[in-house]
Amino acid sequence: MSVATGRPGSWSIEEVASVTKADGGGTGSTKVQAPPGTSVAVDGQGNITVAWEDGAGIHLASGAGGKIEEIEMPDKSGGVSPTVAVTEDGASIYLAWYEPKEGDLRLGTYGEISGLKIGVPSPAPTPAPPDVANCGQDGKLVLDIVAQGSTFDPPCLVAPAAEPFTINFDNKDPLIHNLVIATDEAAISADPIFKSQDVPGPDQVALDVPAIDAGDYFFQCIYHPLTMTGTLAVIESGGGGGGGGGG
Repeated sequence: MSVATGRPGSWSIEEVASVTKADGGGTGSTKVQAPPGTSVAVDGQGNITVAWEDGAGIHLASGAGGKIEEIEMPDKSGGVSPTVAVTEDGASIYLAWYEPKEGDLRLGTYGEISGLKIGVPSPAPTPAPPDVANCGQDGKLVLDIVAQGSTFDPPCLVAPAAEPFTINFDNKDPLIHNLVIATDEAAISADPIFKSQDVPGPDQVALDVPAIDAGDYFFQCIYHPLTMTGTLAVIESGGGGGGGGGG
């Protein structure tokens, strides 16, 4: 592994380290296949930092004036595609690489690091509430619900008043969902009327709900409160119970 510095017509080439062949065939400074990934950074004082990948993994070296030396690092034998950056004063080095086995993009730091923020998310968008304006108006019971894509379908359930009922809960996601019923959104955590067991998916379960007085109620999955909400209309026998109410 060599680094060239200078200007066109006056290059200086310095060997940094021997490179391990990708097939495990040993090391050497001549007739060795070039490593598949390299990266170079220079700080304000002219110090050079170079990262490279070979058959043994990711390497890092730094220095100036013909004395670029490899920096000892934790095991990076599984890493590929290194990219290096340095601060203007040379006090800190940042090395990013990809770990194919875990499918992770990783970032390592070398030096005095403070106030580092990585992947700070932007504010999450607020989803539109489900359309439940006519929930329960036709008087038909609706007690089958599907959890898929971290949403409820349908977002409107209709149950009979003053008697126990069963909700057929079909979790099609490879995630944990549940269903909590309360008088309104604010009461979901503080004073729920019903809270189901956790349902790791995919799975289908029957949720036995005790008798509830007629009226409109709010339901939610507590694990995905932004996208999994709805209205439960509890109606008197004969239908025509109240709808409305959004969740």
